[in-house]
Amino acid sequence: MPVFLHASLDLPIYRAPDSRLSSSPSSSFSSSSLPTLGSSTSHGFSSGIEEPRLCRQVRRRGRAEPLSRCSSAARRAVGQGMAEAFNRHTKGNAHIVLVGRNEQAAQKVIAKMRAARGASSTGSGSYTFAPCDISLMANVRHSAADILAAHPRVNFLVVTAGVLGANSPTTADGIDRTAALHYYSRWQFFHEMLPGLRAARDAGEDAKAVSVYSAGDGGGMDTLANYNDLMCESFAERNPGIVFAHASPGAVRTNLLKASDSWLLHAIDVVLPLMRPITVSQDECGEYLWSGLYRAAASGGSGAVTGAFRIGSKGQELGMDRYYGSPEERRGVWSHTVKVTKTRDADP
Repeated sequence: MPVFLHASLDLPIYRAPDSRLSSSPSSSFSSSSLPTLGSSTSHGFSSGIEEPRLCRQVRRRGRAEPLSRCSSAARRAVGQGMAEAFNRHTKGNAHIVLVGRNEQAAQKVIAKMRAARGASSTGSGSYTFAPCDISLMANVRHSAADILAAHPRVNFLVVTAGVLGANSPTTADGIDRTAALHYYSRWQFFHEMLPGLRAARDAGEDAKAVSVYSAGDGGGMDTLANYNDLMCESFAERNPGIVFAHASPGAVRTNLLKASDSWLLHAIDVVLPLMRPITVSQDECGEYLWSGLYRAAASGGSGAVTGAFRIGSKGQELGMDRYYGSPEERRGVWSHTVKVTKTRDADP
């Protein structure tokens, strides 16, 4: 049975029992700045490693580019939408693990999925909440180890954690929190869950990991989108037979904006009904993203790197549209990330 692992700031991870999921759905760092790259300080590149061009761009500007169109609230909705869609596709016959900080919110999602499963399921699946503040790399490592102990094979890993706001404090790791959530923790989760993904691949099952962030919005608009593109390519290069995808959820309608303490997000919530023609519900978003992920085959890819994909908000394959990177950038960002996350067992 396929395993779905979802990591979010305020929600959790999923896995399914021991029968393979069909390849198609049953129904159809101190401040807001990014870490300094290219210096000899704690987050700089090591001596002899050329600083990637996009990293120099970040260092010169001294702060993160504007965030993705999808807010933290919308990302939580996206994660819920994908979890519930997966539950429908497998008819509840899946092990679903939700990873995040908010157990109360997770239990509401779990209750909803159990109710949707109803009498149509054989009851072989399970739902679990794993508490974790994934902005801290040690937390990611510990949670991943616990999850792998319970579920040695992981078929689908979905990471949607995000944050939106002017204030972005530095984490205990010394990393800007926005950068930690939108890139570094995602890289860490991908790395730590490799044993589960490889086990699924070696068993002839689906093995796919997706970072839901901002595919197609790279360059000057959002440098961390570039990082996510390069991350997926780097993991795909090192892990043939596994799909690594960067996806964009687009504009998602969510009631979570009402709970925000931001006057800006409250204002967005007021005008959101007027934007209905150009937005989608969290359920629609989940279906779109799954359609793209199901179609992604490890033998293919969006560009030159086999197994690496870029997926748009309608599930479409983006190719290399608005892609900014090179093999040199990819190698440089990988080396930088290994150093920042203090990961000792990463492939060179």
